[in-house]
Amino acid sequence: MSFSSIVKNEIKEKKPLSYLAKAFLEYGSITDPNKNYHLEFATDHERSKEIKEMLDDYGINAKIIKRKNSFVVYIKDGETISELLGHIGAHSSLLEFENIRIFKSISADTNRKVNFEMANMSKTAKASVNQIEYINNVLNNPNVKLSPEITLVANARLENMEFSLQELADSLRLTKSCVNHRLRKIKKLAEELKTQGT
Repeated sequence: MSFSSIVKNEIKEKKPLSYLAKAFLEYGSITDPNKNYHLEFATDHERSKEIKEMLDDYGINAKIIKRKNSFVVYIKDGETISELLGHIGAHSSLLEFENIRIFKSISADTNRKVNFEMANMSKTAKASVNQIEYINNVLNNPNVKLSPEITLVANARLENMEFSLQELADSLRLTKSCVNHRLRKIKKLAEELKTQGT
């Protein structure tokens, strides 16, 4: 059974019916909220204006478009559809609709967090690969002598390629800015060596 049919069956059990409830039974439909949020009344021009005015009175924002031989009053906002379901007495359907909305919201948040973490991991890996290249170029050059402080950071990076900058700093009991500063010195030195061809 479609979600639209579930809503209509619930409304039919309520008596007396409001104008909006009757209008929904006769002209309304709602898509499965698992797919998208869309509720509409498809009717003639005069009735569509009446329905739109009634929705306006309830503070429910809806729009009208012409579709072939009918005029469609529609709502695409999930929260607004929830309000309307409450007004037409479809309270069980409203609860189900809200459960789906919450689940979709949590899923979307989880996906955003996973994408963010993946992007951070990719960024960390790329930075680490670049740093290791600079370090190897400097350490393999017999003409370069690094200070003990910079050597400490260089070796720590080589031993912990997967570490983020913060994790690297924590392992050395240094600040993140200190470790970053020393890695930048290595990078600068590697670039100078490349320019000199040594």
